Amino acid sequence: AGDGEADDDGELSLEELIARAQTEDALKAREEETRGAQPETAAETEDEKAEIGEVVSLGSEAKPLFRAKKIGYKGVNVLTAVIIMLVSGLILRLILSLTAPQCGIDVGLFQSWGRHAADDGITNIYSKASSYNLDYPPLYIYFLWVNTLIGRLLGIADTGAMTLLAKLPAMLADIAIGWLIFRLTEDRFSKNWVIFLVSAWVFNPMVLLDSACWGQVDALLALPCLLMVYFIVKDRYIPASVMLGLAIILKPQGIFVLPILGYALVRKFFRDKETPKLKTLMLPLRCILTALATVFIVALPCGIKMKPNFFSWLFNLYIGTAGGYKGATVNSYNFWYVLGKNWT
Repeated sequence: AGDGEADDDGELSLEELIARAQTEDALKAREEETRGAQPETAAETEDEKAEIGEVVSLGSEAKPLFRAKKIGYKGVNVLTAVIIMLVSGLILRLILSLTAPQCGIDVGLFQSWGRHAADDGITNIYSKASSYNLDYPPLYIYFLWVNTLIGRLLGIADTGAMTLLAKLPAMLADIAIGWLIFRLTEDRFSKNWVIFLVSAWVFNPMVLLDSACWGQVDALLALPCLLMVYFIVKDRYIPASVMLGLAIILKPQGIFVLPILGYALVRKFFRDKETPKLKTLMLPLRCILTALATVFIVALPCGIKMKPNFFSWLFNLYIGTAGGYKGATVNSYNFWYVLGKNWT
Protein backbone atom coordinates (compact mmCIF):
# COMPACT_ATOMS: atom_id res chain seq x y z
CA ALA A 1 0.00 0.00 0.00
CA GLY A 2 2.87 2.30 0.87
CA ASP A 3 4.41 1.70 -2.55
CA GLY A 4 1.09 2.50 -4.23
CA GLU A 5 0.74 5.74 -2.31
CA ALA A 6 4.27 6.74 -3.29
CA ASP A 7 3.47 6.05 -6.96
CA ASP A 8 0.28 8.12 -6.72
CA ASP A 9 2.21 10.98 -5.06
CA GLY A 10 4.84 10.82 -7.82
CA GLU A 11 2.24 10.92 -10.58
CA LEU A 12 0.45 13.87 -8.95
CA SER A 13 3.70 15.78 -8.55
CA LEU A 14 4.48 15.38 -12.28
CA GLU A 15 1.02 16.59 -13.25
CA GLU A 16 1.40 19.53 -10.93
CA LEU A 17 4.68 20.47 -12.59
CA ILE A 18 3.11 20.30 -16.05
CA ALA A 19 0.12 22.34 -14.94
CA ARG A 20 2.36 24.89 -13.29
CA ALA A 21 4.42 25.31 -16.49
CA GLN A 22 1.29 25.70 -18.57
CA THR A 23 -0.05 28.28 -16.14
CA GLU A 24 3.18 30.28 -16.30
CA ASP A 25 3.11 30.22 -20.12
CA ALA A 26 -0.49 31.40 -20.13
CA LEU A 27 0.33 34.22 -17.70
CA LYS A 28 3.25 35.35 -19.85
CA ALA A 29 1.11 35.32 -22.99
CA ARG A 30 -1.62 37.33 -21.25
CA GLU A 31 0.95 39.78 -19.93
CA GLU A 32 2.34 40.35 -23.44
CA GLU A 33 -1.18 40.86 -24.80
CA THR A 34 -1.90 43.51 -22.19
CA ARG A 35 1.29 45.32 -23.04
CA GLY A 36 0.21 45.59 -26.70
CA ALA A 37 3.07 46.88 -28.84
CA GLN A 38 5.36 47.45 -25.86
CA PRO A 39 7.74 44.51 -26.47
CA GLU A 40 8.14 45.46 -30.14
CA THR A 41 8.76 49.08 -29.23
CA ALA A 42 11.35 48.05 -26.69
CA ALA A 43 13.07 45.88 -29.29
CA GLU A 44 13.10 48.76 -31.73
CA THR A 45 14.55 51.00 -29.04
CA GLU A 46 17.34 48.53 -28.44
CA ASP A 47 18.02 48.34 -32.20
CA GLU A 48 18.16 52.11 -32.39
CA LYS A 49 20.56 52.22 -29.46
CA ALA A 50 22.74 49.61 -31.10
CA GLU A 51 22.88 51.55 -34.35
CA ILE A 52 23.58 54.98 -32.92
CA GLY A 53 26.83 56.15 -34.47
CA GLU A 54 29.56 58.41 -33.28
CA VAL A 55 28.88 60.61 -30.27
CA VAL A 56 30.06 64.20 -30.20
CA SER A 57 30.69 65.74 -26.83
CA LEU A 58 29.45 69.31 -26.53
CA GLY A 59 30.55 70.61 -23.16
CA SER A 60 29.04 68.38 -20.50
CA GLU A 61 26.35 67.09 -22.88
CA ALA A 62 26.80 64.23 -25.36
CA LYS A 63 24.58 64.09 -28.44
CA PRO A 64 24.47 61.45 -31.18
CA LEU A 65 25.91 62.61 -34.50
CA PHE A 66 23.84 60.18 -36.58
CA ARG A 67 20.93 57.97 -35.55
CA ALA A 68 19.56 54.87 -37.21
CA LYS A 69 16.28 56.44 -38.29
CA LYS A 70 16.96 60.10 -37.66
CA ILE A 71 20.14 62.04 -38.24
CA GLY A 72 21.23 65.43 -37.03
CA TYR A 73 19.92 67.35 -34.11
CA LYS A 74 16.66 68.35 -35.81
CA GLY A 75 15.59 64.83 -36.67
CA VAL A 76 16.20 64.93 -40.44
CA ASN A 77 15.79 61.49 -41.93
CA VAL A 78 18.34 59.97 -44.30
CA LEU A 79 16.33 60.49 -47.50
CA THR A 80 15.88 64.17 -46.69
CA ALA A 81 19.57 64.49 -45.87
CA VAL A 82 20.53 62.95 -49.22
CA ILE A 83 18.18 65.29 -51.10
CA ILE A 84 19.65 68.28 -49.25
CA MET A 85 23.16 67.16 -50.19
CA LEU A 86 22.23 66.66 -53.85
CA VAL A 87 20.56 70.06 -54.12
CA SER A 88 23.48 71.72 -52.35
CA GLY A 89 25.90 69.90 -54.62
CA LEU A 90 24.08 71.10 -57.74
CA ILE A 91 24.03 74.72 -56.51
CA LEU A 92 27.75 74.51 -55.73
CA ARG A 93 28.43 73.17 -59.24
CA LEU A 94 26.43 75.94 -60.89
CA ILE A 95 28.49 78.54 -59.00
CA LEU A 96 31.83 76.86 -59.76
CA SER A 97 30.96 76.49 -63.44
CA LEU A 98 31.22 80.27 -63.82
CA THR A 99 33.69 81.28 -61.10
CA ALA A 100 36.32 78.53 -60.84
CA PRO A 101 39.36 78.09 -63.12
CA GLN A 102 38.16 76.84 -66.48
CA CYS A 103 39.42 74.49 -69.20
CA GLY A 104 38.64 76.81 -72.09
CA ILE A 105 40.10 74.59 -74.80
CA ASP A 106 37.78 71.62 -74.29
CA VAL A 107 34.68 73.65 -73.38
CA GLY A 108 35.22 75.89 -76.40
CA LEU A 109 35.61 72.84 -78.62
CA PHE A 110 32.43 71.27 -77.23
CA GLN A 111 30.50 74.50 -77.87
CA SER A 112 31.87 74.59 -81.39
CA TRP A 113 30.62 71.05 -82.06
CA GLY A 114 27.20 72.04 -80.75
CA ARG A 115 27.06 75.05 -83.08
CA HIS A 116 28.08 72.98 -86.10
CA ALA A 117 25.48 70.34 -85.24
CA ALA A 118 22.81 73.02 -85.05
CA ASP A 119 23.96 74.74 -88.27
CA ASP A 120 24.73 71.70 -90.45
CA GLY A 121 22.12 69.35 -89.01
CA ILE A 122 22.76 66.25 -86.95
CA THR A 123 22.84 64.07 -90.09
CA ASN A 124 25.63 66.09 -91.71
CA ILE A 125 27.99 67.00 -88.91
CA TYR A 126 30.28 63.98 -89.27
CA SER A 127 30.83 64.65 -92.97
CA LYS A 128 32.99 67.60 -91.86
CA ALA A 129 34.33 65.98 -88.68
CA SER A 130 37.99 66.38 -89.64
CA SER A 131 37.65 70.15 -90.09
CA TYR A 132 35.86 70.40 -86.73
CA ASN A 133 38.35 68.14 -84.89
CA LEU A 134 35.34 65.99 -84.03
CA ASP A 135 36.41 62.60 -82.72
CA TYR A 136 33.65 61.80 -80.19
CA PRO A 137 30.96 59.17 -80.88
CA PRO A 138 27.44 60.51 -81.55
CA LEU A 139 25.72 60.36 -78.14
CA TYR A 140 27.56 63.33 -76.65
CA ILE A 141 26.97 65.31 -79.84
CA TYR A 142 23.25 65.05 -79.18
CA PHE A 143 23.74 66.71 -75.79
CA LEU A 144 25.73 69.54 -77.39
CA TRP A 145 23.21 69.91 -80.21
CA VAL A 146 20.27 70.20 -77.79
CA ASN A 147 22.25 72.60 -75.58
CA THR A 148 22.90 74.90 -78.55
CA LEU A 149 19.27 74.85 -79.61
CA ILE A 150 18.18 75.69 -76.04
CA GLY A 151 20.77 78.49 -75.85
CA ARG A 152 19.51 80.01 -79.08
CA LEU A 153 15.91 79.66 -77.99
CA LEU A 154 16.65 81.49 -74.73
CA GLY A 155 18.80 84.10 -76.45
CA ILE A 156 21.96 83.25 -74.51
CA ALA A 157 23.94 81.55 -77.29
CA ASP A 158 26.60 84.27 -77.37
CA THR A 159 26.78 84.92 -73.62
CA GLY A 160 28.71 83.46 -70.71
CA ALA A 161 25.63 81.48 -69.74
CA MET A 162 26.42 79.09 -72.60
CA THR A 163 29.47 77.95 -70.65
CA LEU A 164 27.20 76.89 -67.82
CA LEU A 165 24.80 75.25 -70.27
CA ALA A 166 27.64 73.31 -71.92
CA LYS A 167 28.67 71.90 -68.55
CA LEU A 168 25.14 71.22 -67.35
CA PRO A 169 24.81 67.62 -68.66
CA ALA A 170 27.94 66.52 -66.78
CA MET A 171 26.87 68.35 -63.61
CA LEU A 172 23.43 66.75 -63.71
CA ALA A 173 25.12 63.38 -64.23
CA ASP A 174 27.12 64.02 -61.04
CA ILE A 175 23.90 64.51 -59.10
CA ALA A 176 22.27 61.46 -60.70
CA ILE A 177 25.26 59.34 -59.68
CA GLY A 178 24.90 60.63 -56.11
CA TRP A 179 21.27 59.49 -56.08
CA LEU A 180 22.25 56.13 -57.57
CA ILE A 181 24.87 55.64 -54.86
CA PHE A 182 22.11 56.21 -52.32
CA ARG A 183 19.88 53.61 -53.97
CA LEU A 184 22.70 51.07 -54.16
CA THR A 185 23.72 51.48 -50.52
CA GLU A 186 20.53 52.23 -48.60
CA ASP A 187 19.75 48.55 -47.96
CA ARG A 188 23.33 47.33 -47.64
CA PHE A 189 25.04 49.77 -45.29
CA SER A 190 24.26 51.58 -42.10
CA LYS A 191 22.74 55.02 -42.33
CA ASN A 192 26.05 56.63 -41.38
CA TRP A 193 27.82 54.94 -44.27
CA VAL A 194 25.08 55.88 -46.74
CA ILE A 195 25.46 59.55 -45.82
CA PHE A 196 29.23 59.30 -46.02
CA LEU A 197 29.32 57.57 -49.41
CA VAL A 198 26.89 59.98 -51.05
CA SER A 199 28.73 63.02 -49.68
CA ALA A 200 32.10 61.54 -50.65
CA TRP A 201 30.97 61.62 -54.28
CA VAL A 202 28.88 64.80 -54.39
CA PHE A 203 31.46 66.98 -52.63
CA ASN A 204 34.60 65.26 -53.88
CA PRO A 205 36.99 68.01 -55.08
CA MET A 206 38.11 65.97 -58.08
CA VAL A 207 34.53 65.36 -59.19
CA LEU A 208 33.74 69.07 -58.80
CA LEU A 209 36.86 70.01 -60.74
CA ASP A 210 36.17 67.58 -63.57
CA SER A 211 32.57 68.49 -64.36
CA ALA A 212 31.84 71.94 -62.93
CA CYS A 213 35.21 73.57 -63.58
CA TRP A 214 36.67 71.78 -66.60
CA GLY A 215 33.39 70.74 -68.21
CA GLN A 216 34.62 67.21 -68.95
CA VAL A 217 32.20 64.38 -69.82
CA ASP A 218 33.50 61.68 -67.49
CA ALA A 219 30.41 61.82 -65.27
CA LEU A 220 28.21 61.27 -68.33
CA LEU A 221 30.22 58.13 -69.06
CA ALA A 222 30.23 56.98 -65.44
CA LEU A 223 26.44 57.25 -65.16
CA PRO A 224 25.47 54.51 -67.68
CA CYS A 225 28.35 52.35 -66.40
CA LEU A 226 27.02 52.59 -62.86
CA LEU A 227 23.45 52.06 -64.07
CA MET A 228 24.65 48.89 -65.76
CA VAL A 229 25.95 47.65 -62.40
CA TYR A 230 22.68 48.69 -60.75
CA PHE A 231 20.61 46.62 -63.20
CA ILE A 232 22.97 43.64 -62.82
CA VAL A 233 22.41 43.77 -59.06
CA LYS A 234 18.65 43.79 -59.75
CA ASP A 235 19.08 40.77 -62.07
CA ARG A 236 17.88 42.79 -65.06
CA TYR A 237 20.42 42.02 -67.76
CA ILE A 238 18.67 43.50 -70.79
CA PRO A 239 18.48 47.04 -69.30
CA ALA A 240 22.09 46.53 -68.18
CA SER A 241 23.01 45.81 -71.81
CA VAL A 242 21.25 48.99 -72.94
CA MET A 243 23.39 50.95 -70.46
CA LEU A 244 26.51 49.26 -71.81
CA GLY A 245 25.55 50.27 -75.35
CA LEU A 246 24.96 53.87 -74.25
CA ALA A 247 28.34 53.97 -72.50
CA ILE A 248 30.12 52.70 -75.62
CA ILE A 249 28.37 55.12 -77.99
CA LEU A 250 29.18 57.99 -75.62
CA LYS A 251 32.94 57.34 -75.42
CA PRO A 252 35.07 54.39 -76.57
CA GLN A 253 36.21 53.85 -72.97
CA GLY A 254 32.77 52.47 -72.22
CA ILE A 255 33.94 49.13 -73.61
CA PHE A 256 36.10 48.70 -70.50
CA VAL A 257 33.06 47.80 -68.36
CA LEU A 258 32.10 44.92 -70.67
CA PRO A 259 33.97 42.35 -68.49
CA ILE A 260 31.70 43.25 -65.56
CA LEU A 261 28.62 42.26 -67.51
CA GLY A 262 30.39 39.19 -68.89
CA TYR A 263 31.37 38.01 -65.42
CA ALA A 264 27.83 38.54 -64.14
CA LEU A 265 26.40 36.44 -66.99
CA VAL A 266 28.86 33.59 -66.38
CA ARG A 267 28.11 33.70 -62.67
CA LYS A 268 24.38 33.59 -63.35
CA PHE A 269 24.79 30.57 -65.65
CA PHE A 270 26.50 28.48 -62.98
CA ARG A 271 24.53 29.69 -59.94
CA ASP A 272 20.99 29.99 -61.29
CA LYS A 273 19.48 26.56 -60.66
CA GLU A 274 15.85 27.54 -61.27
CA THR A 275 16.02 28.99 -64.80
CA PRO A 276 16.35 26.40 -67.61
CA LYS A 277 19.95 26.16 -68.80
CA LEU A 278 19.02 26.78 -72.42
CA LYS A 279 17.35 30.05 -71.49
CA THR A 280 20.33 31.08 -69.35
CA LEU A 281 22.67 30.15 -72.20
CA MET A 282 20.73 32.37 -74.61
CA LEU A 283 20.89 35.36 -72.26
CA PRO A 284 24.45 36.44 -73.30
CA LEU A 285 23.36 36.43 -76.95
CA ARG A 286 20.35 38.59 -76.11
CA CYS A 287 22.58 40.98 -74.16
CA ILE A 288 25.06 41.29 -77.04
CA LEU A 289 22.28 41.98 -79.54
CA THR A 290 20.69 44.52 -77.18
CA ALA A 291 23.96 46.43 -76.71
CA LEU A 292 24.65 46.43 -80.46
CA ALA A 293 21.12 47.55 -81.23
CA THR A 294 21.49 50.43 -78.76
CA VAL A 295 24.72 51.56 -80.43
CA PHE A 296 23.11 51.21 -83.88
CA ILE A 297 19.96 53.19 -83.00
CA VAL A 298 21.88 56.07 -81.36
CA ALA A 299 24.48 56.33 -84.13
CA LEU A 300 22.15 55.90 -87.12
CA PRO A 301 20.96 59.54 -87.48
CA CYS A 302 24.55 60.78 -87.49
CA GLY A 303 25.93 58.12 -89.83
CA ILE A 304 23.11 57.44 -92.25
CA LYS A 305 24.67 59.67 -94.94
CA MET A 306 28.27 58.66 -94.33
CA LYS A 307 30.37 57.02 -97.07
CA PRO A 308 31.04 54.29 -98.03
CA ASN A 309 28.45 53.01 -95.54
CA PHE A 310 27.24 53.37 -91.99
CA PHE A 311 29.18 50.43 -90.54
CA SER A 312 32.52 51.39 -92.09
CA TRP A 313 32.10 54.95 -90.82
CA LEU A 314 31.30 53.80 -87.27
CA PHE A 315 34.22 51.37 -87.19
CA ASN A 316 36.68 53.97 -88.52
CA LEU A 317 35.35 56.53 -86.03
CA TYR A 318 36.31 54.33 -83.09
CA ILE A 319 39.64 53.31 -84.57
CA GLY A 320 40.47 56.92 -85.37
CA THR A 321 39.52 58.09 -81.88
CA ALA A 322 41.64 55.42 -80.23
CA GLY A 323 44.63 56.18 -82.47
CA GLY A 324 44.32 59.96 -82.29
CA TYR A 325 46.07 60.35 -78.94
CA LYS A 326 49.76 59.94 -78.20
CA GLY A 327 49.30 58.36 -74.79
CA ALA A 328 47.03 56.07 -72.83
CA THR A 329 46.05 58.89 -70.45
CA VAL A 330 46.48 62.65 -70.32
CA ASN A 331 48.23 64.44 -67.45
CA SER A 332 47.55 61.63 -64.96
CA TYR A 333 49.86 60.29 -62.28
CA ASN A 334 48.92 56.64 -62.65
CA PHE A 335 50.21 53.28 -63.85
CA TRP A 336 50.56 54.47 -67.46
CA TYR A 337 52.63 57.43 -66.30
CA VAL A 338 55.17 55.01 -64.77
CA LEU A 339 55.41 53.18 -68.12
CA GLY A 340 55.88 56.41 -70.04
CA LYS A 341 52.51 56.08 -71.80
CA ASN A 342 51.06 59.26 -70.38
CA TRP A 343 50.48 62.22 -72.68
CA THR A 344 51.58 65.46 -71.02
